[in-house]
Amino acid sequence: MEESELIGVDDTSYETYEDVRNLDKKFKKIAPSILKLKPKDVKKFGISKQTLWNVKNNMCLNKFDSISTKIKFRFLSLVQNT
Repeated sequence: MEESELIGVDDTSYETYEDVRNLDKKFKKIAPSILKLKPKDVKKFGISKQTLWNVKNNMCLNKFDSISTKIKFRFLSLVQNT
C-alpha cells in the first residue's frame, strides 16, 4: 500500500495556491463571461443562484475585493472548463 492510501488521501486531494494578485487579474479578465452565466450553468460547480447574483452585483459595483478567494477560484475553474 502507498502511504497516501494509509492516511486516506489520494493524489488529487490537495490544495493549489496561487498569487492572489494574479488571481484578481485573471478574475477581472473573465468578468464579462461571468456576467453572462445563468444559475443552471454554475450549479454543478457548487455555486448557488444567490451567490451568482451577489458576485454579479459586486462586479457591477466594482467591488471585486468583496468576492471571496474561494468563489473566485470556483468561477475561474468554471470558465476554464466551458
